[in-house]
Amino acid sequence: MAHRNDPFNSLFEELVSRAFAPNRDAERAEPATAGWTPAIDAFVAGDKFVLDVMLPGVDPKTVELTATGNRLTVKGTRVRRAPKDARGFQFNEVAYGPFERTLELPEGTDATHAEANFEHGVLEVRLPAIGAFVPKKIEIAASH
Repeated sequence: MAHRNDPFNSLFEELVSRAFAPNRDAERAEPATAGWTPAIDAFVAGDKFVLDVMLPGVDPKTVELTATGNRLTVKGTRVRRAPKDARGFQFNEVAYGPFERTLELPEGTDATHAEANFEHGVLEVRLPAIGAFVPKKIEIAASH
């Protein structure tokens, strides 16, 4: 388990915060039809960069995941479920409708080999982590 002051963790946190930080270009890229934005957890597990996209109540058949260059887009729709005899909602905190989120992936990820799995309302996207994410042991030559 890595410690907070581990240089690898610091580099990872910096790259992820830059990749997921809001910027004006990304805001302009979001379509006007987006009704809500799913939350995302991002972390490194072994040699993979993992994104967990929280999609409770979303039918996986309505979800589309695409990679273009270093951008990953997830979009779909959450449909309101209501009992047949419901006469309107007295209280509603859940957002429904279409969603779309485009993320610029951090340097060192390879979106062309992404794998995705949807389970229990979480879309897990695993991407090979290359470059800065994968720690490499450096041999030290000793002079005698």
